Amino acid sequence: MKMVNADPRKNGPSGKYARYISVGFTFIGTLGVLAVLGFLVDRTAETLPLCLIIGLVAGFVAGLYYVYHSLGKLGGG
Repeated sequence: MKMVNADPRKNGPSGKYARYISVGFTFIGTLGVLAVLGFLVDRTAETLPLCLIIGLVAGFVAGLYYVYHSLGKLGGG
């Protein structure tokens, strides 16, 4: 017996928009967290802006990786 999802919010257009918005916020969050970590390492090691740049690049790459896989699961790619 197959269970039917009776919640219209998850199957309707607003549910899809919410999923895509969450992917965007996760991308921004990943980028921000790794940039802040890089900045804190720079302040401690006094290597400003080396680790900040590394954190930004790593955050961007990790965010794109997450977006790619999330959109694949949501049927967008």
